[in-house]
Amino acid sequence: MPYVTLALRCLIGVVFLASASSKVAGRGRLHAFRASVDAMGAVPGPLVPLVARLVVAAEFAVPLLLVLAPALGFPLACGLLVAFVAGIVGTLRRGAAVPCRCFGASSRPLGREHVVRNVLLAGCALVGEAGVLLSDGAANGGAAIAAALFAGACLAGLVILLDDLLELFRPVRTPVR
Repeated sequence: MPYVTLALRCLIGVVFLASASSKVAGRGRLHAFRASVDAMGAVPGPLVPLVARLVVAAEFAVPLLLVLAPALGFPLACGLLVAFVAGIVGTLRRGAAVPCRCFGASSRPLGREHVVRNVLLAGCALVGEAGVLLSDGAANGGAAIAAALFAGACLAGLVILLDDLLELFRPVRTPVR
């Protein structure tokens, strides 16, 4: 179980690090994220700037905690993911087409795939927390540790690129003449 837990620490940590970094890594990115939070309608207008900053700070805290105190990092990740699911579901119920700013500048609107992704990640965080709480020791063995980290990083890459991967399999729309 320690190797699964290690892979999940890597998966969740890389996903949250990429998400937080993408929101602050360029001009206007944080503003665009704030605008998407506002458009979701889940937060009262005056609180949007504060909530957007708190989300980014919490997203940066997740990978740090997963390295230093995984028993705290996994629950924080799970709580954030559940909050994200609630916000996305509310947005979808209102029929609003709000761009997903989960990993930076995307014009793709939030959809069911984002709900599924976040529910699966929350499940991974729960399994990771169980692994931390039930663990009888640290993972040992260099090759096995490397394999666990590699697996977690690969899965994180798939999660981060989910919108792009789904776009590859969508039907091509041709203009009607």
